[in-house]
Amino acid sequence: MQLSSNVVKQKKVMPITKDKKIITVLPPKKISKKSEDIFLNVNLSAEERELMRQSQEGQEKLEKLKNQIINDATLQAEKIKKSAYEQGFKTGKEAGYTAGYEDGLTEGKKIADNLIDQTRTNIKQVNQEINEYVKEKKNDVITYGVKMAEILINKKLEIEPQTILNLIEPVLFNLEKPDQVIIIRAHNRYHMVLTERLEKMKKNSNIRFAVLDDNSMGNAQIKIESEDAVVTANLTEELKKFLNETVGDVK
Repeated sequence: MQLSSNVVKQKKVMPITKDKKIITVLPPKKISKKSEDIFLNVNLSAEERELMRQSQEGQEKLEKLKNQIINDATLQAEKIKKSAYEQGFKTGKEAGYTAGYEDGLTEGKKIADNLIDQTRTNIKQVNQEINEYVKEKKNDVITYGVKMAEILINKKLEIEPQTILNLIEPVLFNLEKPDQVIIIRAHNRYHMVLTERLEKMKKNSNIRFAVLDDNSMGNAQIKIESEDAVVTANLTEELKKFLNETVGDVK
């Protein structure tokens, strides 16, 4: 008990002055779960994380703008509707003094109906503008989608070069004929994988082959030549076609 008393006595109580400022420290801005996942993904470079962040941000802005336009249109419709009924009542009442109250109300109803029709037209126009905006952003969506897919595919191919075989297996199956000559051009990272695959074909079908390194080709590109055909596989172009077909026209 004595020790506690001494501690209290030793503390100095600072006088409160009028000039003392109160500083409020705001908590750090909360990062969304998707953004947090992007930054925590150690497999992505800074450029790739920034690209994915921009893609997410663009989609969020598009959704926010769409909701804002719809909300504004709804509020405007309510205002016009209210104004229409008020104007109709006022017109009907004033006309009632001269040509009869019933005739005035009929005239007012016509005005109200016209204003309501105009409201419907305005809402329809807003919806058209929203669709047009989304259509304009379609190319951006496709571009972002292709880039995101390219990042994932390139990462997969860098970690597991044998993945390239999934791309060309159907072609090799069709070309596996006795004494067939097959020439494959690809990035040198795939040289060993392709050579091993063609050696197996050689044992089964006695084919002849050559694997030519071409480092000007991307990770997702490969060219196969034979006596029967020339096949060029480019995953980037295939992704663009796929996204174009998937996104389609916005309705």
